[in-house]
Amino acid sequence: MRFKLSLLSLFAFLIPISNLIACSCGSSFSEDFRASDFVAHVKFKRAFMASKGNPYYAVEIEVIEKYKGPDLKTIWIDNDELCPFHLQPNGGEELVIFSRIDHLGNFSIHECSGNFSPYLKHRSIEVQILKKLKSFDLEYVQDFWFETNNLFFNQSWGWEIDIPEKNFAIYEVAYDRLNFYAEVKVLDGFGNRTDEKVTSLIKKSDWHFYSLYDNFDPNIFRFLIILEKEFWKGKQVTKYTYL
Repeated sequence: MRFKLSLLSLFAFLIPISNLIACSCGSSFSEDFRASDFVAHVKFKRAFMASKGNPYYAVEIEVIEKYKGPDLKTIWIDNDELCPFHLQPNGGEELVIFSRIDHLGNFSIHECSGNFSPYLKHRSIEVQILKKLKSFDLEYVQDFWFETNNLFFNQSWGWEIDIPEKNFAIYEVAYDRLNFYAEVKVLDGFGNRTDEKVTSLIKKSDWHFYSLYDNFDPNIFRFLIILEKEFWKGKQVTKYTYL
């Protein structure tokens, strides 16, 4: 039994990540994870104004499961961003949150952070992927994007490969921009010839990276490519994203 590898999503993973907070803001699950300093399934306890004139609310949290970052008991939300989180006076709401360190040095979240409810059925595979990513201890934070008009993205459409038993596979890429070389690790592969094809195409492809921040200029750019098996129009296919 065979299936085709189909290019169903370039910039979105499993549909835009935010359903409870309905705003994808142009980023994807993978981008949000890579650029975040703290990712966890949390329960909100209470929110309070940090100080008079401070535009941020401090929100006490209970960490149910941490996927990335340090141990935290408090995160910060801009006063103008409180509404989409539906915070109740006594807390209790649960979300998977993606938090970045802001210009004040606080771990903050906002409407477009990529937060989502862990209990939505069609988000369950994202929770599975986060649990797997946690086991690899991927603590680096890199905020960039890259062109998708290269060999990997152009030639991976229509692969004829054996149907994998696993639902997803994760490949880590470390691209040396000075030597134009990509090192690829199969972190959690399908275990069939797809792994070899993915690795080969990534290494043969040209990669061009961009960042919004002038001070972000690493020699090594790190990201993941995740292949996911799913049913689409009656066929078993995969779609991929990058991290």
